[in-house]
Amino acid sequence: MDRFRAAFETAYEPGELLAIAYRDGAETGRDLLRSATGPVLLGLGSADPATEERFDALERRTYDGRALAVVRPTGPGKIRLLASAPECAPAEIVIDVLEQRA
Repeated sequence: MDRFRAAFETAYEPGELLAIAYRDGAETGRDLLRSATGPVLLGLGSADPATEERFDALERRTYDGRALAVVRPTGPGKIRLLASAPECAPAEIVIDVLEQRA
């Protein structure tokens, strides 16, 4: 059972997405999501159902030791993603982008 999860399909567009929660017709909460800044990074996530951290921030706490970075290539080449945290060895991945899909 996914009590803290809502899923829907939408086309990606940079900007803002406002999610509003209702119970019995009354608003119980809201969350504004914004695209991250920079040429590749779209957002950061952690799957924490109760986080108040922004998805467009350049820093994010992990949840259960995990984090998610969403990137979008701007063209062929390499995307270098480096994650670091105090008292942890940095983790790096290089993604080879062969072609950009329309």
